[in-house]
Amino acid sequence: MQDDQNELLLIVDKDDNEIGSEIRSIVHKKKLFHRSIHVLIFNLEEKIYLQKRGLMKDESPGLWACSVSGHVDYGETYDEACIREIEEEVGITVTSTPKKIFKLDASDITGNEFSWVYAMITKEEPIPKPVEIEIGQWFPLEKLDDFISSNKSNIAPLFIHIWKKYKKLK
Repeated sequence: MQDDQNELLLIVDKDDNEIGSEIRSIVHKKKLFHRSIHVLIFNLEEKIYLQKRGLMKDESPGLWACSVSGHVDYGETYDEACIREIEEEVGITVTSTPKKIFKLDASDITGNEFSWVYAMITKEEPIPKPVEIEIGQWFPLEKLDDFISSNKSNIAPLFIHIWKKYKKLK
C-alpha cells in the first residue's frame, strides 16, 4: 500500500471530464476537482455496516462514515475504484460492480469530489483493514436515524448527507 499523500489521483474539470493527474496532497491543498466512490454495505439481517475512520486519515478521522470510501486513482474508472476499495478497506472480494445508486456533484461537503455512491448486500463479514478503519460495526436500519441524531459530532457530515439522499430513494 502506498503513502496516501503521494497517491496519484485523476483530476477532472467542473463537468467531471478527465483532464490529468496530480498527487493527493496537491489535489487537496489546491482543492482540485477529483473523483471518489462511497459504498453502503448491507447484510441479510437489514443492517448497514459503518466504519469508524482511522485516526490517521486526513478526512474525517475517527468519525463514523460509509462502509467503504476512497479516491479514484489515475487511470481508473469509478467502478474499478469501487471494487478495489471494497477489497482494500473491508477485505471483501467482489466479482461484479455493486449497484450505482446516485452521483454527488463536487461541492464543499464532498471536498470537491464527484462521487458515485454504490450499494451492495453481502453474506460475508467485513474485515476492516487497520490502516484504513479503526473499527467497523453493523447497525440496524431502523435504529440508524436515532444513532445519527444522538451522535452527530461523531459522524462524518458527508455520510449524513449520503444517508439522507439514500433514504429519499426508498
